[in-house]
Amino acid sequence: MNRKAGQESKVNRVRIRFADGVVDLRRAEVRYASGERCALSQREVALLRFLVSHRGRAISRDEILEQVWQVDPRRINTRTVDMHVSLLRAKLHDDGARPQVLLTVHGRGYMLSLKRRPAARAAVENAAIDAV
Repeated sequence: MNRKAGQESKVNRVRIRFADGVVDLRRAEVRYASGERCALSQREVALLRFLVSHRGRAISRDEILEQVWQVDPRRINTRTVDMHVSLLRAKLHDDGARPQVLLTVHGRGYMLSLKRRPAARAAVENAAIDAV
């Protein structure tokens, strides 16, 4: 197995824990603490996989368009990345005005946060990544 295939396999087994539940990339779903489930689109899963594989760094919209959508960002003017991030934030119950999981890094792009929430917001991790 080549290195890239091995990395993709690891990302497929990842679960992203957030305050209200867990994202299971392999099953393409969000499972909430309440027991409810929410399906993720193929594009949402691809975007999350890409962010997980590049966690800890801000990813530009252009890079996301190139790598996730396979389109040349120089030839298109779109807000599709922003729209998909907004939809994912809603599914993760991540406040768009003050996101804790999918962060906007102004002037740079988006980043998956793995930091802890401030104690005032509860002693719960923003997002944790588990390999299963």
